[in-house]
Amino acid sequence: MTTPTPHATGPTTPAGATATRLRNGELRAMVAKVLADDPAAAHTPGSIASALNRSSGAVGNACRALTDRGQAEVVTVAPVTYRATATTASAAAPAVTPGSSPAPRPRRPKRASTAPAAPLPTPAPSATGSTTTRPARKVTGPVKRPNGMDYHPRLLSGMPDVTALQRLRDAGVAALLYGPPGTGKTSVVEAAFNDCLTVQGDGDTVVADLVGDYTKTPDGDFVFVHGPLVRAMRAGVPLFIDDATLIPPTVLAVVYPAMDGRREIIVKANGGEVVRAEPGFYVVAGHNPGVHGAILTDALSSRFPCTSRSPATMPSPNSSGSTRRPCGWRATSRPGRRKARSGGRRSCGSCWRSRSSPTRGTSTPPPGTWSGSRRKRIASPSPPWCATYSARPSPHSASVPALPPNPEPAPANPSRKARTMSAHFTADPTATGAAVFPARPEWLTLSAAFADEVPVIADRDDLVVSVAPGAGGGAPACFYPHRALIEVDGDHLGVDPATVDPANLSDRARYAPAWGALTHECGHAKHTAWEPPDGASPAVVAAAMLLEEPRMEAAHIRRRPDDRHWLRACVQGIVATDLHLYADPATAPKMTAADAAHTAALLLGRADGWVLTHAEVYPVARVVEDVLGTEVLGKLRAVWRQALRTADDAGEEMLDLGRQWCEILGTDPDSPDSTSSPASPGTSDTSDGSPGPGAPVNPSPLADAIAAVLGSVAANVAGEKAPEDPAAVAAAAKECEDAAARKAARVARGVFSTGGPPDGDTLTAGTRPPTPEEHTAARVLARALDTAGTRERVAVRTTSQVPPGRLRMRGVRAAEAQHAAGAVVTAEPFTRTIRKPVPVPPLRVGIACDVSGSMGWARAHVASAAWILANAARHTRVHADTASVIFGHHVRPLTHPGKPPAEVTEFCSRDNYEDIPRALDALDGALGLSRPGAARLVVIVSDGEYRATPRRNGQKKLDRLRVSGCAVLWLTTSDTDTPLAGATVHILTDPTMAARAIGHAATTALRAAAHR
Repeated sequence: MTTPTPHATGPTTPAGATATRLRNGELRAMVAKVLADDPAAAHTPGSIASALNRSSGAVGNACRALTDRGQAEVVTVAPVTYRATATTASAAAPAVTPGSSPAPRPRRPKRASTAPAAPLPTPAPSATGSTTTRPARKVTGPVKRPNGMDYHPRLLSGMPDVTALQRLRDAGVAALLYGPPGTGKTSVVEAAFNDCLTVQGDGDTVVADLVGDYTKTPDGDFVFVHGPLVRAMRAGVPLFIDDATLIPPTVLAVVYPAMDGRREIIVKANGGEVVRAEPGFYVVAGHNPGVHGAILTDALSSRFPCTSRSPATMPSPNSSGSTRRPCGWRATSRPGRRKARSGGRRSCGSCWRSRSSPTRGTSTPPPGTWSGSRRKRIASPSPPWCATYSARPSPHSASVPALPPNPEPAPANPSRKARTMSAHFTADPTATGAAVFPARPEWLTLSAAFADEVPVIADRDDLVVSVAPGAGGGAPACFYPHRALIEVDGDHLGVDPATVDPANLSDRARYAPAWGALTHECGHAKHTAWEPPDGASPAVVAAAMLLEEPRMEAAHIRRRPDDRHWLRACVQGIVATDLHLYADPATAPKMTAADAAHTAALLLGRADGWVLTHAEVYPVARVVEDVLGTEVLGKLRAVWRQALRTADDAGEEMLDLGRQWCEILGTDPDSPDSTSSPASPGTSDTSDGSPGPGAPVNPSPLADAIAAVLGSVAANVAGEKAPEDPAAVAAAAKECEDAAARKAARVARGVFSTGGPPDGDTLTAGTRPPTPEEHTAARVLARALDTAGTRERVAVRTTSQVPPGRLRMRGVRAAEAQHAAGAVVTAEPFTRTIRKPVPVPPLRVGIACDVSGSMGWARAHVASAAWILANAARHTRVHADTASVIFGHHVRPLTHPGKPPAEVTEFCSRDNYEDIPRALDALDGALGLSRPGAARLVVIVSDGEYRATPRRNGQKKLDRLRVSGCAVLWLTTSDTDTPLAGATVHILTDPTMAARAIGHAATTALRAAAHR
């Protein structure tokens, strides 16, 4: 083999110079030029790497790429050498000299916390005129994948998804793509990075599949072949880990050091080799949620600051879809979450957006408020500022002279004012809120407590909550989307804020209107994901925002049905504020088309959205129909029902519905709001004429109907049962079950220890020796129980370095390679399969026999069956426990648990009462029939003719056993008997078959438990 001498004219890097980062394909062209300059020589990757001052791993990848393209050929395998072909010169044509290599990319300056970030400095051009920042490929159409297929990019944050991935790589932000199979996760990665290496993950993936392993060469030696992780790190190319969540976490942990600040891994199998990541190394992972075995651990998710859900369809970059759709990427790193809670914006590589809106800017939350679920207190300014900007005087605010509020800047477009349609929802980005900061600390504590619950309700963790008297901008609550702020008026709380515990669901009913107002604003934060565009008609925007109210609440209860109660609880305050019902009689709704339409949207729209009921809003519906007419009301109803079916981010569709609303009412689209529509014939105000100055104003019939409906809804909500805390319900159920178990244990001690009271007609009649047939029946039943409890053994496979076991040659070769390399031998070539027995669940059977006068037929047969069952439990290999009782006025034992009787106990049947509840308690307390973990059966022999009280209580006891999983068999001789509900009834045509029926039920119960 001849090692070529590097040519002076080749694309080399001077000694001692730092190898700069190359663009895609440049290293391959440089390698091709070295091969083409000496086509007769055989070159090793190491010699080429020395000539180019590049990594031998990267050069090896370039050589393999040239070989795959037919632009080079392999001469020898060990060591591997390459030689030029006839087409190598064409591959070397685009090569660049080291002087044209781009300079290292400058760091992005940190963003200032109080001032806008300074623009990045313009990079100085290199010798060839290229900039220092690698530009993302401009995507104007389909992108060719390595397999030759076209990939059609989809829109992501206003740019093609391939461009977004390339920018994330430039920013060094690892991305996790998740979505159902077949949604294009692999395709977008291949389209964005044509030089990426792929690892297909599954449950059998091992560390060697990532970092490499020893392999045997044709001459018998062992060489270590590096895996895709090492090759990608050395070549500075992306690594795509497909189905990463199927890989065992202990195996995937080898990638973590390469992704964090260390940027290096240690290959233990190759003598502790240290591999450092070259610039350009980037990790993308794919995750199929819902696939069996896919586990997204905290360690894995924390390594990916950016995650993206891959939907089935997304608008393409060239489509006419709205580019205001929220970005599909979200930051998941812990610093990103803290930044979002403090009012900042999240970063997705070079794509910046606000969590609550794609166009909203950053803002600092109000001082003294609380952000997110970690109760991070935002520092308050000086005390004089904390006492100002109060919407109205409050006894809880500090007594400091208020400063004049800042004048509101003039809106940038005519639709700016129209954006504030509801008093409790402000889409105006210049709105600042009431900013009331009380001096009492309990309001700050309450704000923090509300903020802890908001992420669950709104599905957002960047919202700031402020609860104080006078907050909310004159409404019970208000949401400021551009500030991610929710203000709740403390005057609507109705209770002492120091006693409020919103984490307890049962406590929320005390302040239901305030909690409902908070829930309503959380619904806006989650579902109002569109904004009116600049230049939109003010009246159209106002109508669209009006329709947004019922649409948002309907969407919220579809996502969280239990919140319907709280949304109903706040209807009175929210709707009254929107309609100015109680603020001033002069501003209350009149008998005009505009007021009637406004009322219909807020109340009738909520009824169609299943927040209210049609019966509750009927008084308003009747008055509205009188004002608008049936035809106009029908058209408006069609519009708001269409709005109820509109998506959260369909802003254009909502504006179109607002335009239809204005056309139906005859509203001028350029008017300040929708209340300026002219009154059409038959829709004029039918209330009293305009009174003179100082004269009292009588409310209109419409205002009276609204007040009646709101009062009726409030009364209905007060009578409804609020959603209960599942934890509290579970705790109460557990306490009730524990009390029932304690009572059953107490009854069992009284029955099986003392035999019950000595008086009464519930009597035993002595004992007798068992017959040979009874002995035979006991052993036959024991063998049947053994068969029913048999379970197949479970095969457990283990590996070891020494025998015993089956020798695997792959493990032997791995051990020899590790030993030859001087590494620690970790291979385990011996495999052993052990079949372990599976434990059989125990069996617990209880028999309760009625001894009233009508049950004389059962005396001899039940006594025999009780003895047979008890002795079968002694002979079987299954751990079995049985007990039998008779019940009348009292409950007396026939057989005791854990004590097989030597003789058969007989009894009398002449009682006139049936205490079945106590009998079931005695069996439950003695055998644990209500406790899971065993095959359980209770057999009741009775005709079911009980008095009302024991029947009702016995049904409760029986239901409790059935709910816990205990089987119930009811034996009787007539189809006219009345057994308790829920029991499996077996009619005995021959009373002598009672023992066989009980044994068959016991084996069935054991077989069912053994095969679960």
